[in-house]
Parts: sequence; C-alpha cells; structure tokens
Amino acid sequence: MNRLIGLIILTVCLFMFVGCAAEDSNGLASIDGTPQEYFVVYHQPENEITDAPKTLLADWDIKSIRDPYMDTSHDEESDDYSMPVFRFDTYDEFLHLKTIIGTDVIPTKDPIVDEDWHRVEYFDYKGGTFDKYTLLLGWFTVESYHSDECYRNNLDYEIHENKLKVFVCCSDDCDCSPDGEISTISGMVWIAVPRADLEMCEGISFFLVDCLPPEE
Repeated sequence: MNRLIGLIILTVCLFMFVGCAAEDSNGLASIDGTPQEYFVVYHQPENEITDAPKTLLADWDIKSIRDPYMDTSHDEESDDYSMPVFRFDTYDEFLHLKTIIGTDVIPTKDPIVDEDWHRVEYFDYKGGTFDKYTLLLGWFTVESYHSDECYRNNLDYEIHENKLKVFVCCSDDCDCSPDGEISTISGMVWIAVPRADLEMCEGISFFLVDCLPPEE
C-alpha cells in the first residue's frame, strides 16, 4: 500500500513539473528553457523598381502574360509603352526566376524580429509570401529625356473592369526638355498583388507612361 501511495505522489509531482515547464514568463510554451517555434507573419512586399539584370529577355525560359488586347490609352500627351509581364504564383517559380537573374536585383527587406513574443515578420519574397500574394514582374527599356530617378518612386496599379493595369510614370517634378540629353533607362517593376484580386482578372498589362519633349 505504501508503495502504491508513493507511486501516486510521484506521478502527481511529474505532472506538476511538466505543467510548470510548459509556460515561461511570457506565456510561451517551453521545455527546459527552449522556446517554441517562432510565429511567422508574411506581409505584402512593397511595390518597387530595381535595376534591370544583365541577363537579356531572350535568355529567359519564362513567357510573358501581357494582354495583347489591353487598351493602351492613358494620357493624350504621353506615349504609353506596354512592357512584358511575368507572373509568379509559387515560391518554386520565384526560385527559378532567382536562378536566372541572380540575387542582386531582387528587392529585400530586413525582417522584424520580436524576441519576447517569438514573432518574425517578413516584408519581402519568402516561401510563405506566395500563400496570399502573386508576384507580377515587368521589364522596361526606354529612350528618355528623364533621368533614372524620375521613374523610381512613381508606381501604381489599378483593377478596372476585370483588367489589371500597372503604371510606371515620370515624376511630376522631373523636367522633360528637348535641351536635355536622351539616355537609355531600364528597370524591373516588382508588384505584389493579393491573390484574391487576381482571381477575376481577365488581362494584365504594364505601362510605362513617358512624356514627349515639347515640339520645336
């Protein structure tokens, strides 16, 4: 009988020990001081324009999904250049892109790590990003009076009548003058679009809206 009572007491003590070990000071599960796995959150990456890679489009084995029937009219005083569009729905497709263009031109952001709550927030293209977002990638090359900086921060997209349009526009404060020198400007356009927004889209196109120099 004494042996049975001792066994019961030992069992109760073991359960109490495990219960104490299952919670640390922050209410996070842990055993022997080892915290649980980090809770990961994937945010929508920012829209960006990066330098174009050295690898030419002719070397890609990825086909453009540009809508050839998209209306190109945007502004009577502008030339609209419709650039190729590449779509990446999965992380494996993104990794294939990475092998083609390298890592130097892929936009990255430092994650936010909360050590107290064992939480990591990502803001660039990771595996979990493609659970909710699709990457649309455009490539443009244009002869322009503008400088490269004029195109860097003027980027937006709209969905209208089941058509998605991405616009890369010259900044309003950039001068477009016939006295300036024409230079070749190239860039890659990175757009992360919620997958739900693309479900009903029947066409996708990217447009570079460039101004024309005043007529002499």
